[in-house]
Amino acid sequence: MLLNYVGTDLYERQGKALTNFKATLPDETSELAQELTKDPYNFAFTEITGKYNERKLKDALLQNITEFLLELGTGFAYVGKGYNANY
Repeated sequence: MLLNYVGTDLYERQGKALTNFKATLPDETSELAQELTKDPYNFAFTEITGKYNERKLKDALLQNITEFLLELGTGFAYVGKGYNANY
């Protein structure tokens, strides 16, 4: 686990999310909100370079998931790339 943290530069990323939670939320809520956003996500494994939008990120993540499931072999099901539940 330590090697993973070092390899992903966790120390450099930790606590970098800029927020105004302490100024705008009650103390008990602001700490929880800050904890949820303290680490920016690292999507380096998607090999996306430069600016990207949500669609490009989603497609890259789905491609990685698809490749992972194919590596697992038979016995795994993948429903599809998108699903809208209309309730």
